[in-house]
Amino acid sequence: MKKGLKITGIVIASAAVLYMMPFITTDTEDYAGRVWRVPFASSYAEDSGSAITFKSIRSAYALNSDAANAVHSYTEKKCYGKTYYYNADSNVSISSYTASAGFPLNSVTYEYAENDACAGWTDDDEIAWAAGSINDIDMNIDEDKAIENGWYVVKDGTPVSSSVPFYNGFARLVKQSQPSYFRTLVIENGVNTIIDVQYMSDTSIVVSMRKGDSVDIQTYSYVGTEEIDGTTVFCAYYGSGDQEKPNVLYPVPAAE
Repeated sequence: MKKGLKITGIVIASAAVLYMMPFITTDTEDYAGRVWRVPFASSYAEDSGSAITFKSIRSAYALNSDAANAVHSYTEKKCYGKTYYYNADSNVSISSYTASAGFPLNSVTYEYAENDACAGWTDDDEIAWAAGSINDIDMNIDEDKAIENGWYVVKDGTPVSSSVPFYNGFARLVKQSQPSYFRTLVIENGVNTIIDVQYMSDTSIVVSMRKGDSVDIQTYSYVGTEEIDGTTVFCAYYGSGDQEKPNVLYPVPAAE
């Protein structure tokens, strides 16, 4: 009798552990034969084409913890401001997971996109995407809003003091050869010009300049500062020749 009770107790305890505790992950197939890594004791239930659900006897808590481990077994990629986990074997990109309680079974759902959602996307693309397209900017933006956005502002040839830290931060990144993106609002006699400077992973410099609805994009070899007629200006250069004429972008604070 005692032996039977002991065995029963072990079975109940084991079942409780299996139900409640994070465990291991395993592979399972959906109706199309694609292989997915899922929490242990989960099986395919349904697929909407953008979300796939697996049912399980285990708790939502355990499913959520194991789903986190499952998706992190794939290749992590970032693009368009989102993180994806790319399952190369099934050629799908998982963007999120959700565990839900239900009756009689609980479930875990993966939101996904077909193929590699970040194919061709680079770190430079991600940096530029976060800044937003220069074409989408309201050209009537004022200096206060620009500074609120973290932009450098030059008004009638003079740097606006409260925006200078933004320029200094960008200058430090360039000196450290860190890929980065920097936006400037130049106001001259009430007319706005937007100048975006991107320091690329290959150390080239891409400058996008918008006046009205027109955008001009140029690629340079490097950037630097020069003093011209008593004013320190930020310049871009196509080559490395000492005699090359600088392409002046805008005034900057004089070096201390």
